[in-house]
Amino acid sequence: MATWIFQGNPNTFDIDGYLEQCDSSVTWLVRQHAKDIVVDDTVFLWRSEGDGELSGGVVAELQVVEPVRVQADDPALIGRENLGQ
Repeated sequence: MATWIFQGNPNTFDIDGYLEQCDSSVTWLVRQHAKDIVVDDTVFLWRSEGDGELSGGVVAELQVVEPVRVQADDPALIGRENLGQ
């Protein structure tokens, strides 16, 4: 098992809002190391500082429950990646 840190920038993605609306699972875009991430790995979600009043730091600890795969965008998130711009 490995441990990973996935980063969310609040200038481009409302990570806190996304986590609030999630029930028990989180979907995250993986751009690197997709072949190395496996079920049961631990993932920490890191919110970078951004330009607002939020401080940076770990905002969630998660466990990988299915293999990395290609999938369609989540319709609930389309357009949210440009928040603050």
